[in-house]
Amino acid sequence: IENHAGAHASGAMCIPALTYCNYYIDGEQPGRYATAQNRDYVDAWQDVDYLRAHVLGRQFGIRSIFLSEIIYRGKTADLDTQQTRAWLAVMLPHDIALWDGSLKERGPVKAWHKIINDLDFFKNNPRLYPYWATGKYKVADHNDKDLFVTLYRQKDRALAVISNFGESRTVEFNLNSNNLQLKPGKAIDMENPDRKDITFNGEKISLDIPRHDYRIILFK
Repeated sequence: IENHAGAHASGAMCIPALTYCNYYIDGEQPGRYATAQNRDYVDAWQDVDYLRAHVLGRQFGIRSIFLSEIIYRGKTADLDTQQTRAWLAVMLPHDIALWDGSLKERGPVKAWHKIINDLDFFKNNPRLYPYWATGKYKVADHNDKDLFVTLYRQKDRALAVISNFGESRTVEFNLNSNNLQLKPGKAIDMENPDRKDITFNGEKISLDIPRHDYRIILFK
């Protein structure tokens, strides 16, 4: 990357060493990984407090990039896709950039990149409203400990990543349009090939999300 400096960490951030970096690459904490058939990234990173403290560089002004270092090979294409989606279910609500080197199924990563490219995140940089925000920056209201809702707001729209760290189920949350400073009239399923509208009354939204998976919804 021209005129940028980066570092590669393999355990935890060493802030003095990263002082002059624009970004750093993480994702090689082998103690968190296992090869058990049903284990995925959500299983390995359930402790989101640890993840925010030890992986996010945002609070130090450093961009985080995360390697896909769990080597998982499912017996079917669906299992490979689920492993990739579990990785994104962890990364996307934390606004962590993706480096999908070890994944067998890259389709979900390509789909995410197409969505943010179509919305032109590079030129129209969104404001982040992370799930851990409080006060006037809290824009998604719910009491579900396994539900994580982060929004990326541009001028007249907001892209939401809704991650389910629990079992397959229907999840609900209320959108706080006052804090978001946006009053959307519709919600669009961005992973649907036709990007169809979904039921939304301007405040509450309900979504079916599989185990350790996510939905990507555009409010506008």
